[in-house]
Amino acid sequence: MKIKKGAKVSGKNEIVLVGIGGNGIRLLNAIEHPIIEKKVFISADKYYLEEQKILQNSEYLLIGQNTTHGLGTGMKPEIAKEAVLESKKMIYKSFKDAKEIVLLASLGAGTGTGGMVEIYKIAKQTPADIKIIVTTPFNFEGKKRTIFAEKSLKELSDLKLPMLILSNEEALKKIPQDYKEKPLSYTFKEANKIFIHDILNGLDKGIYPVKDSEKSSMHLEKKVLSQKGSKSKNYILAWFQKYFSRSKESCNDRN
Repeated sequence: MKIKKGAKVSGKNEIVLVGIGGNGIRLLNAIEHPIIEKKVFISADKYYLEEQKILQNSEYLLIGQNTTHGLGTGMKPEIAKEAVLESKKMIYKSFKDAKEIVLLASLGAGTGTGGMVEIYKIAKQTPADIKIIVTTPFNFEGKKRTIFAEKSLKELSDLKLPMLILSNEEALKKIPQDYKEKPLSYTFKEANKIFIHDILNGLDKGIYPVKDSEKSSMHLEKKVLSQKGSKSKNYILAWFQKYFSRSKESCNDRN
């Protein structure tokens, strides 16, 4: 069910950015870049869709209504998978005109964790190139979320796709250290700001693994790239520089 829809996109979509699950949707809602022709918001929980402002050139898909009744997955990744399978025709319809599809989700327990692989399979039915961006949980979110995230990462790695991993633990190092004295929501919002900056701007000199840079929350998962060694790293660097990096002038405008 499309619970709401922005203005229709005309013609072929150069790049479609897809936010999956609660935090994937929040990140997507905040990302703006001229190359993005269309945004697709996907959730099994109607709350996450209803709280978003209606954006032009966007679609809002409530999936798995018979499975979740619009109430979410209850931290059960298998329910998310069922919800995606139930709504695969609707999802495909949103993807079918794309030339590039970028799937964005936060891993831990919900729709992104359980549904990402199945959504990728739907995207694969189109002629579009597909890339993946995921975030991993904070340690303080608990062992269960970490286990779910690790399992999902393993499944995604097996797809052999370009994938960018954004670490909440690395982002935490960049957040003002008085965060422990503030509401938990503050920590999540500040981490998301770092992720959005990373996605849009990369770094001044490109995107590097965390161990090579103190500026970024990014980690390149080399195992999932279609080639090995430096060639695969150059591949994903070139891709992100093409679609998400900005000129220094644009970066200064954002900061």
